[in-house]
Amino acid sequence: MTSLSLAEARDGLKKKSFSAAELTTAHQTAIEKARALNAFVLETPERAAEMAKASDAAHRARQGRTA
Repeated sequence: MTSLSLAEARDGLKKKSFSAAELTTAHQTAIEKARALNAFVLETPERAAEMAKASDAAHRARQGRTA
């Protein structure tokens, strides 16, 4: 999932191919694996997970209103 463009990620979320939480986890895992590159990245995994959960919940709520 980490090689998806923003448009592809958006479309995958809309099609429910994966959740925001799954997409976030994939990117967090990639960051962890690349740590040896010694790049400066401010990691906020807890905040990212919270935001992904909120996004998934909002998406479910919207789906419920349109169903």
